[in-house]
Amino acid sequence: MEQTFSSRNYNSNFSWQNRALIIIQYILFKIVGLSPWALDLAQIVKKRGGRNFSSQPITITKSVCGSLYNILLMLLIIIYNIVFFLHELTYNESDLQITIAVRVSLRISGSMTIIVIWISYILRQKLIIQTVKKFINVDRILAKCCHKTNQVINDIYVNVVVPSHFILSFAGLIVVLKVYPIMIVPVRCVPAIINSWAMTQYSLILNMIINRLKIINTKILKLGNVETSIKHRVIIADRSSLTDPKLVAFDLRHISSAHSQLSELSCEVSNFFGFPILLVIIYSGVSGTVYSYFLIFSFFEKYSQENIINYFSVGLWFSYMILSFIFMTTNVTRVKLQSKQTADAIHLVLDRCLMDQKIEHQVNMIFFVLVSC
Repeated sequence: MEQTFSSRNYNSNFSWQNRALIIIQYILFKIVGLSPWALDLAQIVKKRGGRNFSSQPITITKSVCGSLYNILLMLLIIIYNIVFFLHELTYNESDLQITIAVRVSLRISGSMTIIVIWISYILRQKLIIQTVKKFINVDRILAKCCHKTNQVINDIYVNVVVPSHFILSFAGLIVVLKVYPIMIVPVRCVPAIINSWAMTQYSLILNMIINRLKIINTKILKLGNVETSIKHRVIIADRSSLTDPKLVAFDLRHISSAHSQLSELSCEVSNFFGFPILLVIIYSGVSGTVYSYFLIFSFFEKYSQENIINYFSVGLWFSYMILSFIFMTTNVTRVKLQSKQTADAIHLVLDRCLMDQKIEHQVNMIFFVLVSC
């Protein structure tokens, strides 16, 4: 969600684009029921240049109104499905019974999936609030390090994928409105939109973890004045002394603490999103199979403009669902990659830097702690 991190002045790099992106994401997630908690938007909108970010954290709290809104959405979905089911039985008697059964089953399963997701978000919002607090605490710990960084992170995943996902979702809604009656639109769009954005929300939080792991890796390399890029290495290099062993020991303790909390964060985030994402994957697989079947079956029917638009509609559905899956799996892989680079960074510091036995022992101990996380 954020693009830059500065230990000295995070907020100065917290541009209006970043603020606008956070606000838009929050409003979007709130509308679709994926954000029952409350976010203090005044902390984001109001510019507080020149002050340390650690003194002005962005906080979220439990919201009764948000929970009631999710409950209202669930009631509307249940009522809508009852009405739609009665409509299917009354006005589609000419269709094959198996076609009606598959259609109704798919739509009920989609509704049940999003209802379970909404219930999970209501009951477990305390966990996500604690997660945000830990992110703030990690930022504060990293800001205390003596070896400062002013690292710019070009987050193409957030700046490109999220707007693309929004555009595809909006385009899919327009096409469905063009092809189907208004009564069919919620059944076709709501499950797909909520399921795909649930995966995107999980991916965005993983992206926040990745950004902080990048900062930790950079700080580890800076402890020994080692080149911050660990992609290019030389076989033989002169060993240099540490700038100040006491400052290095001080930073190592904070880096170890921050990394440990990030490891806990990863487990908590996976715990929060695990069951909802599992439901999304199951529903997406089933619905994708059904859509593919009807799409192939329509090739043998008489050519019509409605079929062409229907192909486009299904294509958009596959596009933003696949995009969500790619975004999610890519970020999971990036988390693992950054964790591996943490171990590589520590190895590089041990190889390139001269240090006394006490500091080396401390580095080795922290290395084992980081690897075990």
